[in-house]
Amino acid sequence: MDFNPASRKEQDFNPASRKEQDFRLPIVEPTLRNRISARLVMLTTPSMIRGVDLSHWNEGELEEVDFFALKASGIEFVILKATEGISWVDNKFEKFFKKAHEAGLLIMTYHFFRSQYGGAAQAKHHRDTLSNLGFFDLVQYKSPVMWADVETADGASVSQRQNRLLAFHQTVTGMGYQSGHYSSPYLWNQLIGNVSWASDYTGWGAHWTSASVPTLPAGWTRASMRMWQNGIYPTHSWVEPVNGTPGAVDHNYFYGTLQDMKDWLGAEVVPPPVDCCDELRAEIARLEEEINYLKLEVYNVQQHNISQDEKISNNSILVLNNDARISEIETWIQTLQDAICK
Repeated sequence: MDFNPASRKEQDFNPASRKEQDFRLPIVEPTLRNRISARLVMLTTPSMIRGVDLSHWNEGELEEVDFFALKASGIEFVILKATEGISWVDNKFEKFFKKAHEAGLLIMTYHFFRSQYGGAAQAKHHRDTLSNLGFFDLVQYKSPVMWADVETADGASVSQRQNRLLAFHQTVTGMGYQSGHYSSPYLWNQLIGNVSWASDYTGWGAHWTSASVPTLPAGWTRASMRMWQNGIYPTHSWVEPVNGTPGAVDHNYFYGTLQDMKDWLGAEVVPPPVDCCDELRAEIARLEEEINYLKLEVYNVQQHNISQDEKISNNSILVLNNDARISEIETWIQTLQDAICK
């Protein structure tokens, strides 16, 4: 893992260098007909949940990303930059995925793909980084998704780039994970083109538009494109507000419900840790309810309109059993109360 500043300057992509047109094309004119059409499509589109993608560029020296504020503003998932090239690691990744998990957000990771390096080596670098930093141990997803961010030429030919990206995907899936690619329609068509395997892997399309339906890159299908980056908040007026980040942040949709994403990632619902004293108090309350029930049961039998002999017989058995159980429970309650006080 290379945190050398010189290596970082060589490999670390600054999202501020992105060209707006590369992500806005094709531009959809906001005519009345388009707005009406977009509204109709939105009404018939399956549920979508919101997310953001983050890297160390999203955190300033004085202000930190507040993952609880992200969650409170309607964000359900984050996609975190972990690696780039064959050695670089985002120095905020470990902190970010631990904070995001603590806030109850679903987490995916992405690798900034550099076409001058072999795809298999880049996939292994990404996997090894996640493993070494404890990502898999923390989230425990059954089918985590790893994304390749494709948006630079890096001096490679189109065929080299195609082969190396395919090798990335094949290596990731060969290791037992899900693999996907991120790009805009314009950049994908320029850098990769219409390859037969494009829809074999999950698509995360970046089309910054106010339209409700993005344009797909060549070779992608609507079924394979599960993610849409629709713009930047607050740069683009159509993007829903996001709280919790010091500056601008990329905004994304997942096509589906929160449960759909959990199922897709194989995410188990793990309840937050509970203070042991809270657990003891809850158990005491449950036991006290049981005592009340036992006492009520005795009372009901005693008040029931039955013969005197039968009443005496029922009372003798029930009272004897219930008194013994009540005594046992009271002893256990005292033990629990003593444990809380220590």
